[in-house]
Amino acid sequence: MNRRHLYFVSALFASATLASAAAVPLAPSSTAGASTGWQRLSRAGTAFGGSGDAPGDVHMSTDRRYVAFIELMTIGGSKVAEVVRKNLTTGKESLVSVSATGSAAKSDVTAMDMSDDGRYIAFETAADNLVPRDTNRVADVFVRDVLKGTTKRVSVGLRGAQLVTGGSDPRISGDGSTVAFLSADDVFRLPEVVNGSQSSTHLYAITVRTGHLDVVSTAGGHLADVVSKGFAISRNGRLVAFASNGRLTSAAASHSYDVYLKDRVSGSLAMVTGKLSTATTEQYADLSMDGSATWLVFDYSDLSSPQTQSYLVNLKSGAIQPVDGSPVTTADDAKGAAINRAGTYVIYSGGGSHAATDIANGATAPGGSTWHLRRTSDGSIVDVLAAAPSAQANQCPNSGGALGATLSPDGSRVLVITSQPLVSSDTDCASDLYEAPVS
Repeated sequence: MNRRHLYFVSALFASATLASAAAVPLAPSSTAGASTGWQRLSRAGTAFGGSGDAPGDVHMSTDRRYVAFIELMTIGGSKVAEVVRKNLTTGKESLVSVSATGSAAKSDVTAMDMSDDGRYIAFETAADNLVPRDTNRVADVFVRDVLKGTTKRVSVGLRGAQLVTGGSDPRISGDGSTVAFLSADDVFRLPEVVNGSQSSTHLYAITVRTGHLDVVSTAGGHLADVVSKGFAISRNGRLVAFASNGRLTSAAASHSYDVYLKDRVSGSLAMVTGKLSTATTEQYADLSMDGSATWLVFDYSDLSSPQTQSYLVNLKSGAIQPVDGSPVTTADDAKGAAINRAGTYVIYSGGGSHAATDIANGATAPGGSTWHLRRTSDGSIVDVLAAAPSAQANQCPNSGGALGATLSPDGSRVLVITSQPLVSSDTDCASDLYEAPVS
């Protein structure tokens, strides 16, 4: 899978200009949507999210005070995608992807994640001006402590050595203590997994404060390959779920992907899924886990067909089921699922068994995709995101649709990045970040 973001071309010409890396006061541009309840959080046409139906890189703190996302800015005459954190109480934005001295990243930020309290933000960029002696000329993973104003490169090897291939796809634990990331470097010089395809991308986890590094994608002292975005981390950083095509347990299917759960303290490894079909070309991606590691969601695809389905797993009981309650039947089944930190709701796109009802009720979500909320306690579908009035939607007939949707940690707010106008003041047809309450 391609882990890079697919940016809207129209948004490239609606950039915001930053004179410095200090906190940036916002004009009062956030406008509540009248009948839809949407409120725009980003400045006009500057927000970027995930690709297609995948969850976007946007994160809200548990207290709903901060939201962090990737925003296009003009810095030193160049358009650069940077991480910003917005204080929803004061309306001010702060640039996060900066060095300890406040210099903004010179290259695009392509992925990010935020701790539950909004203090620690991990991000990926190929910029070489954020820390001293960054000479590998590839993307690395950094962590910004917003409170202390420090920036640290965490995609490193033993004793902080620079990785030749760098790091990507950061996931930070809810408490901010641990960052998991991917790298092609074999830091511990381990043999490849037997009965699996050759390993090329490995999953590491580092304790931010001490720099202690361990490799997660291993079994019996052998390395395994991990797919891009195919992993998730618990709130305390102890448990990591990941998808691999290495045969890591005796029950695993040869040359096929499975999802595993690794305990970084005990070293135990358990397979979460068996084969979901007879296909040998299956794939897993976009793993999402709640903070207590009770629930896990992921996208499953049979690569020999266009079928995709999001599954929900109870990690305590082992029960697994499609998030929309139906088997994989068409290319329009559920996908792009994400679960909130509290584990109360799953948000997902599509879902063949609900699509006809949704369209009949006029409840199609931004960009023509249908988004649903499923309550994990009883499996009920409790909400469908409403679209903007048709008059507004028709203003941007060529817009690319929703880049992604996710939930606040407590599940009370929906966050969507889309180029469809959801408030009356949005007329630029470029991508923006919106929020709305879960009804």
